[in-house]
Amino acid sequence: MIEKDKTNETLGLMVRDYLKSKGLLNLEEPNALTYEDKKKELEELFEKMILVLGLNIDDGNLVETPKRLAKLYLNDLFYGLDWRNFPKCTAIDNEFVGYNNFVLVKDIRVVSCCSHHFMPFFGLKGLANGTATFGPGCTLAYIPNKKVLGLSKLSRIVNFLGARPNTQETLTAQIAETVSFVAETDDVAVCINANHTCMSLRGANDGTANTVTLFCKGKFLTDNQLRTEFLGASKS
Repeated sequence: MIEKDKTNETLGLMVRDYLKSKGLLNLEEPNALTYEDKKKELEELFEKMILVLGLNIDDGNLVETPKRLAKLYLNDLFYGLDWRNFPKCTAIDNEFVGYNNFVLVKDIRVVSCCSHHFMPFFGLKGLANGTATFGPGCTLAYIPNKKVLGLSKLSRIVNFLGARPNTQETLTAQIAETVSFVAETDDVAVCINANHTCMSLRGANDGTANTVTLFCKGKFLTDNQLRTEFLGASKS
């Protein structure tokens, strides 16, 4: 969960309204429940789930599990549903007006939950036994216009938007549109390479398959050479 002194509720609400206007927040249905209300109700629901599964809620391993799960969902997996948690995004005036090359950050850790099964999908730069087993995460590029964003803010945007149920396709678009809005530029590209546990742990049971999604705006959409350069940089 993002520390409160590193959040910007006003900007978060502006981003929310912008993404909503783009049709990218169709899953959300806000309610009037407070954090404590949600925590209490989730604890009750998780306790019922444990009992329905035929488990002993009084066992030492399970007695605190409803509380742990409620905190996990509210503070970690889905904290991005609360727009008050949107990160501060330090932006400075672009001193190099006319600069026409992109700023690119790659291998950004991305973790989210698929809205179909509530199972994680993630992109992490990692090796296991000398073999790459995970997607390399999120690659994000933009061409500065009037504003330049602090590099760490790009990662924070990815982390925040990932902390909600979503599809990888929609998450990719959400990230691109948010950077476009905050950095005040039309020229943005986002690529996500992720492993879906709904495939690796169930169904197809394919632990080696990664899913790649791409969303381009502005010059990255209309300029084939620029888009090729972006894709090449994201793979290198």
